[in-house]
Amino acid sequence: MLDSSYEGKALKPFTSRIEREDIRQFCRALGDENPVHHNRDLAAGKGYKDVPAPLTFCTTLLFKGCPGLWQILQDIGLDINRMLHTKEEYEFFGVVYPGDHLQSSLSIDLVHSTATTDIVSIRNSVTRDGEQVVIVKTTLISPRRPIA
Repeated sequence: MLDSSYEGKALKPFTSRIEREDIRQFCRALGDENPVHHNRDLAAGKGYKDVPAPLTFCTTLLFKGCPGLWQILQDIGLDINRMLHTKEEYEFFGVVYPGDHLQSSLSIDLVHSTATTDIVSIRNSVTRDGEQVVIVKTTLISPRRPIA
């Protein structure tokens, strides 16, 4: 059973510096060959100040940057060895670029168990210099172990 006392709790905020290499590796992992994410001149021609990060890039901030995330998920009771990343929701206010210092403020939005599945939803409010850039809502699930 999950520990529902975590629902509504804020997690420790953190800052991520976005490097050009981070964007390049993310694109490679996705197979994203869109040249706007790789070529500064082309990106500038499209109105960007530099190569923009792909829209789903900010998902990586949670998994790479949140201090103690895996322990927190285990403390909630989520089986991280069987966990699936199932759903993302994004609300965009700006574009992420190399060189950005992004501040992440996290909260646990949902802790819920069904007969077969444990569910945890995390909200990441991402800002740059105090201005909202994106809000990412991540849903994680793990199948519940059968009761012996």
